[in-house]
Amino acid sequence: LFNYPYMVDFGLSPKNCPPGTVYLNAPPTFLEKYQSALVVGSIVLLLVILFFQLRRNKILERLQLVEQNQRFTHSKMAMALEVVDLLPWQWDIRTDEITYSSYKPIEQGKKEVSEMTYATHVNNYLTFVSEEDRERIRQVFKDVRANKVDKIKEEYRVHRPDKPEDWMEARAFVEQYDEKGNPLIVVGSSLFITERKVAERELIAAKERAEESNRLKSAFLANISHEIRTPLNAIIGFSSILTMTEDEEEKKEYVSIIEKNNGILLQLINDVLDLSKIEAGVLDLYYSEFALNGVLMTLKGVVESRLQSSVELIFEPGMPDYYVVCSEKNRLQQLVLNFLTNACKFTSTGSIRYGYEVREKEIYYY
Repeated sequence: LFNYPYMVDFGLSPKNCPPGTVYLNAPPTFLEKYQSALVVGSIVLLLVILFFQLRRNKILERLQLVEQNQRFTHSKMAMALEVVDLLPWQWDIRTDEITYSSYKPIEQGKKEVSEMTYATHVNNYLTFVSEEDRERIRQVFKDVRANKVDKIKEEYRVHRPDKPEDWMEARAFVEQYDEKGNPLIVVGSSLFITERKVAERELIAAKERAEESNRLKSAFLANISHEIRTPLNAIIGFSSILTMTEDEEEKKEYVSIIEKNNGILLQLINDVLDLSKIEAGVLDLYYSEFALNGVLMTLKGVVESRLQSSVELIFEPGMPDYYVVCSEKNRLQQLVLNFLTNACKFTSTGSIRYGYEVREKEIYYY
């Protein structure tokens, strides 16, 4: 037991005292002196740590929520782009890597580099381009890399896993250059335009059909004008002669010629009217029963006036005279008459044979 002030006065050190020595009137130690402050400080530090931990958790929750929202938005955007067949992409010329956003990769089994984002090498991408267009697109990439062009607008065919061949339109521009002016990053988008290409082909085909129809109409009008003048001139000419002759036999012959040419002219006019009805889609068919031989035989008298002198017209009935059919009489006459008219045009000598054959339940005309 020592009195601490006296020990100090006599120059004694507490280090030389035996263990268990008790010091009276000794000054307080650091812990005894600042015990209250340390306790309060520890409590305050714990509260601060707890506060920041709570703030950190809230920030992390917000970040997770923002990330979920971004993932959801990115997914919806990728789905929307998939619906409209639009493929945004970026080409890093330094690595020749193309990064694109899509709901599914163009390469089967390709893993995502991020949410709905895939990457592929330029050479791998070119393998999906049709062989007919591959070299042209490869040259476009070379021109961009060589800084010959700064924009891309190309249409080409590609192969997709779900479709054997599709048309695609690519549009892009150089977004970033280095300090020397060389291109680094190209940004663009590719749009699938297969339906547009189909529509274009259909429009071209429709245009060609319309042009062909106009050409045929012009040829038809040029031909029909000549066909109309021939019987019309005969009608006018023989009508004038009819008024000047007194011989009854000649009159009958002239009247017969006029009637035949009247029939030819009427048939030509009916042909023109029928053509207009066919184009308008209002052509009506009227079926009736009639003796086939009699109807076909009347055409002989109509056509004989068009024959050249060295041509003979022969009708070959396939059945007896009482053979009756149910058909469209006017259309049948028109059909056979067209055959006979063409035969008269291109036959200068010999004979023209026309008729029909009954084969089971069908009738073949020739």
